Amino acid sequence: MTLAQLELIKSLLDLGGTAFIASIVIFFAYKLLGKFGVPFISSQREIAKAMGEQAQSMSSMTDSVQDFIGRDHNEHKEILLGLQVVGKELKTLVEEVSRLKSYGHKSDKTQPSQKADLRSVIS
Repeated sequence: MTLAQLELIKSLLDLGGTAFIASIVIFFAYKLLGKFGVPFISSQREIAKAMGEQAQSMSSMTDSVQDFIGRDHNEHKEILLGLQVVGKELKTLVEEVSRLKSYGHKSDKTQPSQKADLRSVIS
């Protein structure tokens, strides 16, 4: 031990036994924190960094899911619109066929060429 350390111990003993014990406890706590505190803090930093990366990836995943849902929704709307158009066209076609059938039944006096024209329209 150096002379400075011996003088420090002597002055602590002069303050009393309680001060000496408190100093020893503080010294060992400092050494323990130096040995175990630094790795603990660095591991906490790594955990915080990993959590930040996870939050960022979850944010990206949220954007991707919202984009997918939006695209799926737009495709669904396009399909429904197409079905509506097909439905209207079918309704118009059915009305036209019924009108042509009723026209054919009412006038049996039509020329054979006119009947052939009507049949080609129906089929």
